[in-house]
Amino acid sequence: MTAGADLLADYERAAGAAAALRALDALAAADVPVPFELALEYDEMAAELADDGEFVLAARAQRRALELGYDGDPDGRELLAWYLLRTGERDEPRRLLDELRAERGPGDVSTDLLASNAYLDSGLIEEGLAALDHAVATARAVDSEDLAEALVQRMEARHEFGRQEDDDDRLAATLVVAPGPVPQPTLPWFAPDQAERAAAQWPEVAEELADNAAYNRQIDQDAREVTEAVGRRPAIVSVVVADYLRWATDAGRAGDQFAALEAYADERHRAGDSFAWPPGRNEPCWCGSERKYKKCCGGS
Repeated sequence: MTAGADLLADYERAAGAAAALRALDALAAADVPVPFELALEYDEMAAELADDGEFVLAARAQRRALELGYDGDPDGRELLAWYLLRTGERDEPRRLLDELRAERGPGDVSTDLLASNAYLDSGLIEEGLAALDHAVATARAVDSEDLAEALVQRMEARHEFGRQEDDDDRLAATLVVAPGPVPQPTLPWFAPDQAERAAAQWPEVAEELADNAAYNRQIDQDAREVTEAVGRRPAIVSVVVADYLRWATDAGRAGDQFAALEAYADERHRAGDSFAWPPGRNEPCWCGSERKYKKCCGGS
């Protein structure tokens, strides 16, 4: 075997994320051909280390990803700021977040929402709540479609940390549970184990389902848009293709099978076969990835 092949084998056999990072560093330093993009590999390694609570190593891996040109979504600087906050760093994370705000312009809400989660996750309660206040004020000033999301996140954080309810909290509560007879909307979703069957059944959605991560992020975005449009958060219904096809036949809707998905989702929701969206910021993502929501579909 060549030296490069030996180093690659060491990386592939590494036991645990910390050992894998050392092996990846050796592989990168050797400047040998590898069957993957190093920047992406470092980014994925950073996420794995963070999930293991190894935030010092996660920050090092994310910094290396940025040095190698990582430009994925979410922005690597967001992730680096988060990891650094968890190590106890303060100045550099604030500088990174300020840099992102400046680049994104005066109407940017997303950076404040990200910053609030990062601060609260790191125990910086007042800074986290202040970031949410700023997100709401910014969204109002520019009439942003993110206002509802900012209000709800602010309300949930203030409730979690014992703040007295104010007018914006009361407004946010109407966005979570609307008064009157407005039904809760539903979103049908194909989990990874159903995507291949769905693509075979309905070729028109095969391309959409081909990239599972992108598909899940789109469902999450759809949920945000539904919340903004109707003032209630949707429930997500995991569709089992075989069950749906039986339902469509029994309901006399076999001729418009794919078009009937929304009616199927509504019925399954009424029967209690659905789950709420979104999870809390530190809870596992709804898509089943086992990563925290804020670092999975909630980071889109």
